[in-house]
Amino acid sequence: MITLSSSCRVAVAAVGVLACASDAIAQQPQSSGTSSHATAEAYRTTLTLGANADFGRGADPNRAEDAAGADALYTGGQFTLSFGKRLRRIAFGASAAKSLRFYQGYGMMNLGDSAGVNVDAQLRRSRFTFGQTIRRMPFQQLLRFADSGADALALPLTSPDMSVLNAQTTTLSTIAGYSHPLGRRAEVQLRYGFDESRQGSRVDRSVVTFGGGIRRSLSRSLDLRLGHTIRLVHSEQQSLAPSLTAHDLDLGVDYHRALSFSRRTSVNFSTGGAAVTTEGLTQYMMTGTAGLQHRLSRSWTAAAAFDRRLNMIEGIPQPVIASGLTTSVGGLFSRRAGLRVRGSMMQGHLGLPVSAADAAAHTGAGGLATITTFTSDVRLLYTVWHGWQWYTEYFYYQHELSNPGILSQGVPASLARKGMRTGVEFQTALLRRRR
Repeated sequence: MITLSSSCRVAVAAVGVLACASDAIAQQPQSSGTSSHATAEAYRTTLTLGANADFGRGADPNRAEDAAGADALYTGGQFTLSFGKRLRRIAFGASAAKSLRFYQGYGMMNLGDSAGVNVDAQLRRSRFTFGQTIRRMPFQQLLRFADSGADALALPLTSPDMSVLNAQTTTLSTIAGYSHPLGRRAEVQLRYGFDESRQGSRVDRSVVTFGGGIRRSLSRSLDLRLGHTIRLVHSEQQSLAPSLTAHDLDLGVDYHRALSFSRRTSVNFSTGGAAVTTEGLTQYMMTGTAGLQHRLSRSWTAAAAFDRRLNMIEGIPQPVIASGLTTSVGGLFSRRAGLRVRGSMMQGHLGLPVSAADAAAHTGAGGLATITTFTSDVRLLYTVWHGWQWYTEYFYYQHELSNPGILSQGVPASLARKGMRTGVEFQTALLRRRR
């Protein structure tokens, strides 16, 4: 169990912080965030270079034999290159990133590479979307596996500070979507996804997702959803994790509006259900999300989000029924200086046993194996010059596993890491064309 003292240390750093998931996280303070987006829309062709260099103390995946305390001083950097092309009805984007660190006494290490492409096309009234991404890193994490192209947490390209095992990991994700309006207030949506996780050259698990539904607007703040999505999960380790079929029953409502007594505060929630079938047995569960956002001032925003669903976790052969809470607050002290605080916690149980005998097989004590993870970071930013920012960041990571025996050998049952880093980052446009 996560200790009270550890939880208190994190709570002190996040007192009063509200949160949301990745797409609603409080905006990172930037002196020209809104204007830069408007500027990007003004150009038909863009090529942008981004980079950061930092120095700090953090995890060293090279020291796998000392996972519980594997950290060292390092200098590192990450480089990103993104291209965008907009035509009248089609938008195309591509990006690539690479992350490196030089550990004191251990030498240079490639922390990972990623690349992706996406296409958004509008053909008459129909809209088509497509995306393909690949990420490779030399270590393993206990993070949510991509689900139809959407990660629940906003995380960096790779994060060795949250590594649990020195093992080459590659993830691939493909998404495709189609939507078409039905009248003025309804829309039909279809989606397809394919996710694959590899350990070295061996395919560890693959997930195929397809489904669709109808969304109808009942009012300005209430939408009705009627749909069904199927996830076919195939595992190469049948002895540890039998393949399964999950049905996400998209039967519920989406509610989103500002509160009548506080126009600065808005709430949103959605409801649904899921049914999971494995080895001829089916288990049902309620799923859903809820969020709260509050504009503290013109430049400060706080938010909170909760979700419960069936998760696929990197490095865990069993499916995880988990509840997650993400918190964030961010804003500007002045035109140049800002602060961002984030925290995220996930707690759930592994596998889908339906009897006491099955549960005992998982834990040996008649109960389900459980997992709890916690991450947080506090970042102070200062805009040095146009496109250049200096930052100092504190991070904390912790996980607890009641039965690490079902995971890869070498993953510790309990792990806590913390550290600090400081550095600079910049972004510059290499190419901008209006036509």
